[in-house]
Amino acid sequence: MVSALTFDRQVFWPALINGIAASGLYGLVAVALVLSYRISRTVAFVHGGIVLSSTLLYWWMCSDNIQDSLQSAGGVSATVDLQGSVQNTNRPEWPAFPVMLLLMALGAAVAATYGFLVTSTKLALYPKVTLTNFSLAMMLVMVGLIFKYSTASGEPVPSPFGDHKWHLGVEVVTLHEIMTLVILGLVVVGFTVLMQQTRFGIYVRAVADNVEASKLVGVPIGTVGTSVYAISGAISAMGGVLIGNYIGNDTTSILFVFLRAMIVCVLGAFSSIPLALAGSFVLALLDSMLKADVFGHVDNGLREIIVVSILFSVVLLIDRFGKKSSSVLAH
Repeated sequence: MVSALTFDRQVFWPALINGIAASGLYGLVAVALVLSYRISRTVAFVHGGIVLSSTLLYWWMCSDNIQDSLQSAGGVSATVDLQGSVQNTNRPEWPAFPVMLLLMALGAAVAATYGFLVTSTKLALYPKVTLTNFSLAMMLVMVGLIFKYSTASGEPVPSPFGDHKWHLGVEVVTLHEIMTLVILGLVVVGFTVLMQQTRFGIYVRAVADNVEASKLVGVPIGTVGTSVYAISGAISAMGGVLIGNYIGNDTTSILFVFLRAMIVCVLGAFSSIPLALAGSFVLALLDSMLKADVFGHVDNGLREIIVVSILFSVVLLIDRFGKKSSSVLAH
């Protein structure tokens, strides 16, 4: 429940900084979801599997083996569990940045394969709700494999940008947080230029507005759809890598971030990147301030109710008072 309404000025600014930094995570995933929805009119749950897989693969490939370890006879790093037995960790400890690029390529390949199926084969003729269920099934398969084989148990995940940090008053700002926002800004600017200044962008906007008319004028629907899915898959994979440094490798928390990113996409009916980014900022800021008890203590369950209720209230206000031609509920 909520304690008596208060305002704690000491934790307000740290909560504000944390909220701004966290908004970049929701924003990256939201951009990927909006892009894929615009090209296929389906919710690409497959991105949730890519996000989760990227976080855990990055953690396994790049995390150091536990420092308090024994060296086996063969020189393999090993750890001692509570029963005193020896268990090899066998992590390769590869360099972080190349691994992030590798996972982005793998994410692009997985998403492109899905995009090809739903835009270039007979599946494209199926009802949109069927394709959405197909995407959800793909995500559940990926999640099931991860739950079966993953050994993650909430460990921290290293940042591809190192451990540099700075102090702003009582708050610590890391290079990872700054780079997350920088990357989000570069992605948004890059897509703005791509959509407005290139032939590919014209094709994407044409398909997003009217698929049948685009076919009549010769737009390569399958190529455009596959390419957009590949780009959004790479963004999802990058988001998965960056998420790990914030919340560790806990699978439930990672999926929770993905589901929250889906919620902010509702602000623009999955078709407006600016509204999705605005929703990401509001969501992250509210969550950070409620966690920091800026307005008094709020338990976890009630905090989620408050955050989601405010977001959906914004959706209703946009639909009620926004321009009818761009109503978020008009599609």
